[in-house]
Amino acid sequence: MKNNHLHAIADAAYGLLYAAELAEALPDHPMTQLQYQHARDHMLSVLLPVYTLEQIKDFAIDAAVDAHGGSKTLAADALGISRRCVYNRLERRSA
Repeated sequence: MKNNHLHAIADAAYGLLYAAELAEALPDHPMTQLQYQHARDHMLSVLLPVYTLEQIKDFAIDAAVDAHGGSKTLAADALGISRRCVYNRLERRSA
């Protein structure tokens, strides 16, 4: 059960990243804004009832790193955070 939920989280996080990138690329297109809002609402409905904010941040970083082929730099850019932040969170979890 937990594994299925983690897949749902990863899918929701990836969907949110994709929708955010699309909304940024086409800011005046009304469908991209609706898609982003829907993806954000879906991600919140999947994540908020079960996980802490720290866990959600970790899931988002993991999903972004996976979505960008392991590149922490590209993941950080996609999430709008520093590369150092990505490395710090990953190092803290592995310690």
